[in-house]
Amino acid sequence: MMHFRRRLSHYFRGPKFDQAHQAKALFRSYYLAVKYFFYCLFLRYGLGKNVLGVVLIEHMGDIAAAEPISRKIKSGRRDHIVWFARKEFCGLLRHNDRIDKIQTVGCLTETYALYRRNIFNRMFMLHHQGRVCPRCRKELDKKENPRITVENYYDHGSLLRGYCISGGLEPSDDAPRVYISAAEKRLVSSLGLRSPYIVIHCLTNEESRNWTKEGWLCLLKELSDRNINVVEIGAKALAPQQPGSQYYDLCGKLTMLESAEVIRRAKLFVGVDSGPAHLANAAGIPGVIILGSYRAFKKYNPYSGFYGGGGAALLNHHQKTAGEIGCQEVLAAVLQKYHE
Repeated sequence: MMHFRRRLSHYFRGPKFDQAHQAKALFRSYYLAVKYFFYCLFLRYGLGKNVLGVVLIEHMGDIAAAEPISRKIKSGRRDHIVWFARKEFCGLLRHNDRIDKIQTVGCLTETYALYRRNIFNRMFMLHHQGRVCPRCRKELDKKENPRITVENYYDHGSLLRGYCISGGLEPSDDAPRVYISAAEKRLVSSLGLRSPYIVIHCLTNEESRNWTKEGWLCLLKELSDRNINVVEIGAKALAPQQPGSQYYDLCGKLTMLESAEVIRRAKLFVGVDSGPAHLANAAGIPGVIILGSYRAFKKYNPYSGFYGGGGAALLNHHQKTAGEIGCQEVLAAVLQKYHE
């Protein structure tokens, strides 16, 4: 039994599974190409629409940062935008009235047949050259703007500027927006959070971007000693046992847009470079972002709009990763922003 489990585990991590998933994704890619051939045919010739496809399937921060593109490309009522995204990120797009249809995909490979054929009036592939699908390991080979890659995109400025260039658009530093419905606002009102409060987000999907647990616990203690209310959001709480009525653990309890509404009501956002940080930027909430260096990028600013123009204290260093930034440096920036 143990031998069978080892073989099964090896299969699901190995090249055969990658090939199987790739074949399935390519099959779905051709299915979507046929589906949208007729969809675009009807809209173009039946209703006189200019059908535009946008491919940016993940993640929260990337989609939030790229929101201005939906306003940039939709110039009138004739334009019809279809945005391709993974299911777990579609909620972030649902209330954007510039987007006419959201198409869920399982992975980036499922968009390839559409991308390589002139089915849409224009298709904006926002992912960068060299992007590897994490599920089937297929690498994106772009037919336009291959000069901006996964290795150099921050050299071109903010995430938004990089995605504009990658998609064949004029670079932009417009402020992103987040679209929150009345239902999300009512739910957050029912939580009874004590204002004013600071929202913190501690963990990203990349370990190299994270601050240390010791740093966060130090910061939480300092804020608790000053009777400052703190709300933690995200998938998993860093300090779920943090004592005191000033700390609220909402991790794993909110949707992305409910989290955005919690952020929108905050006095300050404190976090690492992550999806919620981009939501805070879109909501126009002052922030303290623990950046550090990242991969080959020694000092960078991923934000356009409010945070791009000084709305947040960006703690980034040439020689330090986020995990090497000290608690007192973060605390000083938080207190300064909180009392402004």
